Amino acid sequence: MAQPAVPDGVAGWSWGAFLLNWIWAIGNRTWIGLLALVPYVGFGVAIWLGIKGREMAWKNGHWQSLEHFNRVQKSWSRWGVGLIVGILGLSILAAVAIPSYVAYKNRAQQAAAEVSLEDAIAANAEPAAPRHPPPRPPRLPRQRKSATAATSTATPIRCRRRWPPRPVHWSAAASSTSDA
Repeated sequence: MAQPAVPDGVAGWSWGAFLLNWIWAIGNRTWIGLLALVPYVGFGVAIWLGIKGREMAWKNGHWQSLEHFNRVQKSWSRWGVGLIVGILGLSILAAVAIPSYVAYKNRAQQAAAEVSLEDAIAANAEPAAPRHPPPRPPRLPRQRKSATAATSTATPIRCRRRWPPRPVHWSAAASSTSDA
């Protein structure tokens, strides 16, 4: 079976096939283009589709004329370039807007803190306590006192609690409070 001849005006670079590779492959029934979904292979397939995609689409499609083919491929190219330019534009906008918003938010919080401090000073009151108190320093172990405190060194008392704790009997607790 002979391959259909590719007329002049079909060969050339296809931005639609390169940028929208697997979508373009489904739309033009060029199933080998689905290899663009395979990791590490996809970029090479996208370049190959950009170079040979128009010829493969001509061979796989039922086109009314060369003008119809070129019109459809030009539409694919416009969509591909438009999509990439739009994504790039949104990325640049986000790269500028997000840090600006964070800086704005920090300035607003700082201004609110300054206003509350000025209000506290104006009211001759203590400024509000922080939401979280500072951490407590670690406790030192209790020291045992000896009879000869001047000559002996203090030693820590070991914890003699029973674990797990003994259960509380409510009847005994209630009777001890009623006796008092």
